[in-house]
Amino acid sequence: MSWTHCGPELPAPITPTFPLFGVLGPILVPTKWTIRFDPPVPTDGFPPGAADDPLVVEKSATEVKDTVQHRINEMLQERGSLFS
Repeated sequence: MSWTHCGPELPAPITPTFPLFGVLGPILVPTKWTIRFDPPVPTDGFPPGAADDPLVVEKSATEVKDTVQHRINEMLQERGSLFS
């Protein structure tokens, strides 16, 4: 959230609804968050100098990205309406 000054010493948040709803514009809407933790990425199968090999790091990073995207897609399918 960005802050700007409305006068010499009165900071006010600027939100997308501020100009439309006047004084009630800065009121934030409650949101619901879900945090899930996956098991750690196994690294015990890599040789000792694998962290210095760009190909190994690239492959591992791609696997992590794919796993995270898969979990996000699963959570989106499980989620109901945004307003429920």
